[in-house]
Amino acid sequence: MSPFTFNPNDLQRLNRLMFTARGSAGDPAGNKRSRHRGEGIDFLDFRAYTPGDDVRKVDWNLYGRLQQLFIRLNESPRQLSVTLLIDTSRSMMFGDPITKLEQAQRIACALGFVAMRGADRVFAYSFADRISTGVGPLTGARGLAALVKFLQNINPGGQSNLRDAMLALRAAGRLKGTLVIFSDFLNIENQQRAMSSMEPVGTLIAVQVLDEIDRGKGLSGNLRLRDSESGKMVDVKIDQRTLDKYRNEFDGERRLFESRLTGPHRHYLAAFTHDHYLDLVCQTLRTKAVVR
Repeated sequence: MSPFTFNPNDLQRLNRLMFTARGSAGDPAGNKRSRHRGEGIDFLDFRAYTPGDDVRKVDWNLYGRLQQLFIRLNESPRQLSVTLLIDTSRSMMFGDPITKLEQAQRIACALGFVAMRGADRVFAYSFADRISTGVGPLTGARGLAALVKFLQNINPGGQSNLRDAMLALRAAGRLKGTLVIFSDFLNIENQQRAMSSMEPVGTLIAVQVLDEIDRGKGLSGNLRLRDSESGKMVDVKIDQRTLDKYRNEFDGERRLFESRLTGPHRHYLAAFTHDHYLDLVCQTLRTKAVVR
């Protein structure tokens, strides 16, 4: 079972954030706001007061200036559906100072809180060899408690089968709205087919969670390395030249992956285990216009 914990004191930094909807035009559930006049929280316009209107909607400040009664009209919010998909395969079980899985859980919990606080619906799933049953829809304070419990009950292990997880979400109708995938995206079986399956109806956010050891940190000399998912062993001799070549190739592959996941309704975020998850949520995602 995962050692994940969430500090409620961290919620203060997240209180003012909200998802910026980028759902497709053909998917009303993916749109955060409509321009319909109603009971929403965002100001849209004024209109003159008429007998029978709710006096609670009168803008008394405006009355004080103009000596006329006007009603505030607000935008009607439409709930955004936010689905969190977390890779729990064996390659996510290491890292320093925390594991890649713990970093993914923290960011997922933070984004879940931001969504629920904005009155959005949250669904959460984990996957390795197969996708979990999942939880949702989650909303409000009870939803946050249920999300934390779900994350704490994760049992990591197995290989990463992203393609089947995506197909399962598509069959369940969970690719509408916003989909956030948390994975190192390493050792994924048939990565090209998995990539082609990452075509949600709404917005896709790919959070690639990495550790410096993925880039070869601490490796030198004659080593026997074991693939954390397949168990395959390989003997290697690592000198500085070999390490530099590996890092260049690794960084090149990461940039290529980022380019494939950057564009309309598609966003990429690199999250290392030494990064503070609140900075990633509050700063990095804000600059990408994913939250505001």
